[in-house]
Amino acid sequence: MTATTYTIAISGLLQRRAELVGEYEAARERLAELANDVDCVDRALRILGHEGPTDVIPPEARSVALFQRNELRRTVFSILNQAAEPLSTRQIAAQIVRLHNKDEFDRRLMTDFVRRAGKALRVLRSRREVRSTQDQHGQHLWLPRRIAHRD
Repeated sequence: MTATTYTIAISGLLQRRAELVGEYEAARERLAELANDVDCVDRALRILGHEGPTDVIPPEARSVALFQRNELRRTVFSILNQAAEPLSTRQIAAQIVRLHNKDEFDRRLMTDFVRRAGKALRVLRSRREVRSTQDQHGQHLWLPRRIAHRD
């Protein structure tokens, strides 16, 4: 099949790409506006005599619910049950990221998923559903309790 066979699809994808680039540029402009607004507020605070740090009040942020209730624990447990060998928290998190079709090379995302998976694993360990061992580097390796074997 040649490129001419897909001319409509190519045209549609190029149009969608142009729309996304436009949205991206608008978002960058908006971020620049917000940064300028924050600078203006900081200058106004200094003019009014504020001498302390301005970042005392953390920015308002909502946590994003990535998982339904107990979904992460069930996913972690399922991954461990299917694994042929004990897995590290990072390996488990990488599999979860892949399951959600996210970019596993996004450092911030991976750090967040490792933290969340670690918490789920600690809860599962407290319920005696999984256990952990340490490798020669001191890294935790996790396995389900049913196949736990003595070291």
